[in-house]
This record gives sequence, C-alpha cells and structure tokens, in this order.
Amino acid sequence: MRRTLALLLCLLLALTGCASSTQPAPQPEEPSPAAESETPVESESPAEPEQPQAEETPQPEPEDPSDTAQVSILDAGLTYTHEDGTELLSIQSQSITVTVPGRPEVEESINADLRNLQENVNAASLALSDTAKEDYSLVLEEGWEWAPYQSSFRAEVTRCDGQVLSLRFDEYQYTGGVHGYGFSYGRSYDLASGSRLTLDFMSAQGASFRDTALERIQALCLTEDYADLLYPKGSYEDALSDVVQDARFYLDGEGVVFTADPYLIGPYSSGMIAFRLPYSELEGVLKENYLPAA
Repeated sequence: MRRTLALLLCLLLALTGCASSTQPAPQPEEPSPAAESETPVESESPAEPEQPQAEETPQPEPEDPSDTAQVSILDAGLTYTHEDGTELLSIQSQSITVTVPGRPEVEESINADLRNLQENVNAASLALSDTAKEDYSLVLEEGWEWAPYQSSFRAEVTRCDGQVLSLRFDEYQYTGGVHGYGFSYGRSYDLASGSRLTLDFMSAQGASFRDTALERIQALCLTEDYADLLYPKGSYEDALSDVVQDARFYLDGEGVVFTADPYLIGPYSSGMIAFRLPYSELEGVLKENYLPAA
C-alpha cells in the first residue's frame, strides 16, 4: 500500500512539473500576433525577417541608380575677428558629397566638379576676408560705424532620380551699405555618365533647347505674373539671352527652371526672378532620358 501511494505521489509530481515548464512556452507565441498589430517595433523581430524584403527593394542594380544616388550636405562656419575682438566676417558654407553605389566613375566625375565649385567659393570667401580687414582699418581711421561682412553658400537638391541629379546653389554677400547681394545658379548631372548637363547636350535631335527656352521666357515676360517684376518694356529684353545660360538653370520635379539675379532684368526689390518651363511643354525639345519617368 505504501508502495502504491509512493508511486502515485511520484506521478503527480511529474505531471505538475510538466505543467510548469509548458506554461511559459505559449507566452511568446501569443504576444507575436498582438505585437504585430499594435507596435511595428515588436513586429520587426518575429514577422519582418520572413517577408521578402529583397524583392520589395531591388535598388542595388548597377544599371539603375535611381534610389541609390545620395547627396550629403554638411554645414560649416567660420568667423574672422580683428585683434581688438571686432567681428570682421562671418562665413556660412556647405560641403556637398554625392554617393552613387556601384558606379564609382560616375560618383567621382560629379564630386570632382563639385569640389572645383566649392574651391572657387572658398577662394572668394578668403578674398573677402582680406577685403574686410582693409575696410575695417579704413572705418577705424574715419571713425565710421562698422557692420560685419557676411558670406553664405547654400545647396539644395532639386531633382534626384534614375536619370538626373540637379542642384540649386544660393550665394549671398554683404560688404556694407544698405543691403547685401544674393544670386542663384544650378548644376545638373547625367547619372548614367556623370557628365554635367548643358543646354545643347540636353537638346533632342533636330531641336535647340537654348532657342526654345529663350522663346518661352520671352513669352512669359509678357504675362501678368511678371509685369511688376521686370524693368520697363524695352529695357530688359536684350538681357534675356544672359538668362538662358548653362550656369543659370536647374531641373526640379515639374520642369526646367532658369534664374535671373537681381538687377539683370529687374530691380533689386524683385529679388531673384525664376522662369519654370514645364516638362510637358518640352517633349521633343529635350532628350527623352531627361524627362521624368511617367
């Protein structure tokens, strides 16, 4: 009898031991579906790895750098100060680096051109620092009031897809007086070759984008949108050809934009005057590979 009771006790202990070991087991199974619906953070571990992510993002194809082309823009600043503690010049600048995975030759071609641009900007800033020192010495001699000089260089990506990388640059300088002076320009690149785009290179066979752009801009100048921005009629028309230049355009999601700096075709109060030519009006004028994919 005692032997039978002992056997029964052992059996009960064995059963209770299995129950305690299996209770935590269903717990990780229950939260997983609930976690997927409540918080995407938890769903990443149990669910996401099973999804065919590689099929959803076939980006790393070397033949199409559309979503793999990346632009890094970093801010930088520098202040020049006189030995007496007076601020002479404040410089705000940016450095631009383009990455095109799988296409090192394209990447280097674009970055080389951007480095050349930034070297020219830096050289101009350095020359402005010398000017600030000289002008401040004159101000001290004459007893005039000094206002620190300023220089800024900003970059903005306006289009980046499988065909084109385009950037707009804005520069501003203040060297005394009532106001400073700002101007804008653009640079665009073919992401298949790394070449810098020009008006002639972008023209479709048998077409002249330069001539078409000038005609369209001349027509826009006659519209009400530009009536209050331009100099009086007869005093700006000859300068329109200076707007249609390789350094004065950039591409965005809607079309090709040409810029005119203050005083070129309108007064300072008008600021930078921009002319956007929609892509829909440039079919047959631009090469097809520079028109955004439908």
